[in-house]
Amino acid sequence: MGRKVKKDGRTVGKSFFFLYICAVSVWTELVIKADVYGFAALFDRGALMTLIFSLSFGVFAALISTLFGPRLNKAAAIVLLSLEFVSVNFYRVYFEIFAVYPSLGSAGGAGAIVQFIDITLKAIFDCRLPILLTLIPILPLYFCRALHIDTGRIRAPQRIAGAAAAVALFLAGSGAAWLSTGGSPSPRQVYYDEFVSLLSVRNFGVMTSVRLEAQSMIFGDRGIEKRPEGLSDAYKSYSAEGYNVMEVDFGELAEDEDNADVLWLHEVFSAKEPTEKNAYTGMFRGKNLVFITAESFSPYAIDPEITPLLYKMANGGFRFTNYYSPLWGVSTTDGEYANCQGLIPKSGTWSFARSSENYLPFALGNQLSAQGYSCFAYHDHQFDFYHRDRSHPNMGYVYKGVGKGLEMTDTWPESDAEMFEKTVGEYIDGAPFHAYYMSVSGHMNYNFTHNGMAAKNRDAVAGLDCSEEGKAYIAANLELEYGLGILMEELEARGIADDTVIVMTADHYPYALGLDTMDELAGEQVERRWGIYKSTLIIYCPGMETVQVDKLCSSVDILPTLSNLFGLEYDSRMMSGSDVFSDSEPLVIFGNHSWLTEKGFYDTYTDRFTPFGDVTEEGYVGRMCEETALRFEVAAAILENDYYRAVFGR
Repeated sequence: MGRKVKKDGRTVGKSFFFLYICAVSVWTELVIKADVYGFAALFDRGALMTLIFSLSFGVFAALISTLFGPRLNKAAAIVLLSLEFVSVNFYRVYFEIFAVYPSLGSAGGAGAIVQFIDITLKAIFDCRLPILLTLIPILPLYFCRALHIDTGRIRAPQRIAGAAAAVALFLAGSGAAWLSTGGSPSPRQVYYDEFVSLLSVRNFGVMTSVRLEAQSMIFGDRGIEKRPEGLSDAYKSYSAEGYNVMEVDFGELAEDEDNADVLWLHEVFSAKEPTEKNAYTGMFRGKNLVFITAESFSPYAIDPEITPLLYKMANGGFRFTNYYSPLWGVSTTDGEYANCQGLIPKSGTWSFARSSENYLPFALGNQLSAQGYSCFAYHDHQFDFYHRDRSHPNMGYVYKGVGKGLEMTDTWPESDAEMFEKTVGEYIDGAPFHAYYMSVSGHMNYNFTHNGMAAKNRDAVAGLDCSEEGKAYIAANLELEYGLGILMEELEARGIADDTVIVMTADHYPYALGLDTMDELAGEQVERRWGIYKSTLIIYCPGMETVQVDKLCSSVDILPTLSNLFGLEYDSRMMSGSDVFSDSEPLVIFGNHSWLTEKGFYDTYTDRFTPFGDVTEEGYVGRMCEETALRFEVAAAILENDYYRAVFGR
C-alpha cells in the first residue's frame, strides 16, 4: 500500500496511514469496553466480536480515507474517527449518568438531557481517562504532514483488497454472532432478531450497536418470524366471577384480524391462564388513592428517626420484603411506564411517550375515572419533560407540571414538599379522588453544592454517621417525607385518612450513588447483579393491619395488584406483571433480560444461573428464559400495535 519509512526522513508509506486508522478504531472500542465492564471483559465471549466489528469499521474508515488526495484523505480520516470517538464516548458518558445506553429511538427527546448540564459535566470529568485515551490517538492525524505521513491515494488493486477485507471482516463478525447461541437472548438473537442495547454494546461494541438499532428502527425486529403458532388448540374462556378477566372472545377477534402481531397476541392471551380473585380482591374498593413514583427512591432513604413517616408507611400496611425496581432502557420514564402500565418497556423506545396515542383502559386514571373518581397528575419539574404532557392525560389525568398549571420555586431539583403543599387542595375535597405524583427532589447529584434540596435539609442530616454523599441523598429525599406529612395532615383534618390509600415506589434505584455509599447506607455489601435493584413498595392505608408480603415482585406487578385491591375490572392476561396476592409464579425481570425467581438468578451477561437451593425441575432455566423472552416481546407488540384498542374497539 506504499513505501516504508526510511531513516533519512522520507515520508511514511500509505500502508502506515491505513493501518493506523484501523488501530485507532479498534483501540477506541476496546478502551470503552474495558472501562465499563473491566479488563476481564476483554476476554469474555463478546470480546472477539467487538474486535472483529471494530476492525471492520476501521478498515472501512481507512478505505474511505485513502480514496482521494492527501488533504481530503486526512480530513476524511479525522471526520470518521472523530465520529467514532464522539459516538463511543457519548455512550460512555450517558452510561455514567443513567447506567443504561442511549438509543436512536429516543433521540427526539434527548435535548431534554441538556438541562442537567452540571451532571453531564461531572460525568465527563469522571470519564476523563477513557476520553483522553481515545482522543490522544486521533491527534496525530492533524499533523500528518509534519510527521511525514503519506496520506495520498492508494492504487486500485489496494482499494479492492481493502474493500474485500472490510466485507470479509463484516461477514466474519456476523458469522461469529450467528455461532454465539449461548444465553437468553443469545448474541445471535440480539444481532439477528431482537435488538437489546445493553447486550448489543457489551457483545458487539458501540458502532455496531448503532448500526443494529438503525436497522431495527427501519426494518423492525425480525423476531416476529420466529414466533410460535398455535399456542392453544382452542380459545379458552374464563368467568369474571372467579378470575380477573374481561369478556374477550379471542376467536371472534381473530376472524376479522389481518395484523400478524395482533393475531399472535390473541393466541398468546387465549392460552394464558388469568389470575384468580382472592381474599384481597376489592379490599380498597371505593377508597381514595394517592400514587407516587419517587425519583431514585430506595430503602436507603428511609430512617426511623429522620424520616419517621416514610418508615411507618414502609413497615406498616402491606410490608413488601422482596420487591425490586428494575432499571430499564430510558431510565426514569421507563420506570414510570412500568409502574403505571404494568408493561415491560420496549428497548430503544420512549415507551411512555409512544403510548400516548394508544388506548389504555387499564391505566389507573382511566379505570378510576370510569368509577366516578376525579383524577389528577402532577410533576414538580417541566411539564413536558419526557413528553408527560402527552402520556399522562392519555392515562385519564388532569395533568399539571411546571410551566403548565403548577408554579414552583426556581431551584434544582424542585421541592416535593412544595408540590404537595400547592396541589393537595385541588382534589382532597372531591372524594373519591386519585392523585398521581412524579417526584423530583431525590434526583442526582448527591452533594450539598449542586442539589438544592440536599442543601436545604443539610442540618437535618448533620448527625448521621455516614459519608457526605450518603447524607446528601437522604437530605434530598427528606422532601418526600415532608410532602407526605402535608398530605397526611390534610387527610386527617378532613377525617378521610382511613379512606385513602398511599402507594409509593421508585422509578429506578439511585444509580448515581457510589457503590461504596450504597453499601454504607445498607450496612452491608449490596449484591451487584440483582441486589442493587431491591427497593421499597409502599401500599399503606391508615388503620389497616400490617401484612408482610414475602413473595418476589417488581414494578410491573403494581398495576395488576392495585387493580385487584380496588376491585377494578381488568384482564390479568394482558400485562407483563401479575397480582402479587394471586398464586402466579413469581418472576422478576431486569432490563438486560436477566431474571430472578425464588429458585435462583439468571445472568444474561454470563449465561449463568445461580441457584438458591436445589432445582429439581428439569429444564427449569430454559423454561424461565423462554418466559422472560416472551414477556418482552408481548409487551413490545402491545405497545407498537395499540393492542388494547384492537381488543376493546375504541
